[in-house]
Amino acid sequence: MSVEELRIAIKDIQNDLGKRGALEIVKMGWVNLFKTVEQVNEDGWMGINTVGAGKVAQNMVFDRQTPEGDIIPGPAVPTLAEFATKYSHWFSTSVEWRLGFMIVNTFSEIHRINTSAGINVAAAKSTPISKETAELAKKL
Repeated sequence: MSVEELRIAIKDIQNDLGKRGALEIVKMGWVNLFKTVEQVNEDGWMGINTVGAGKVAQNMVFDRQTPEGDIIPGPAVPTLAEFATKYSHWFSTSVEWRLGFMIVNTFSEIHRINTSAGINVAAAKSTPISKETAELAKKL
């Protein structure tokens, strides 16, 4: 192949890899949408109780194991995959953008965990373990 043909082939490969990451971006968007709605509607101004919406959305994209032992995608994944395929041109991104999305999503999740209602991570970290818990841990 000529250098120009190699450049075209590399661009095609990068584009294809970018489209393959579309489902992950859509799944991340799905979960973050519900987490955001849950957070924005904390005081119930929407007229519906959205507590736990983020967790439910997250569970809908997690793989599941059937009683037979097969691993199947979560119930939202087929529809999200269809959406990602239909609009793949929206989600075709470079590896740099996908990495950026991952970083932002990770920090967003860390922030949500550390600022969750009623959970003081620093206090929980410094609380001593109960004797009963320590004994159970030793048995493990």
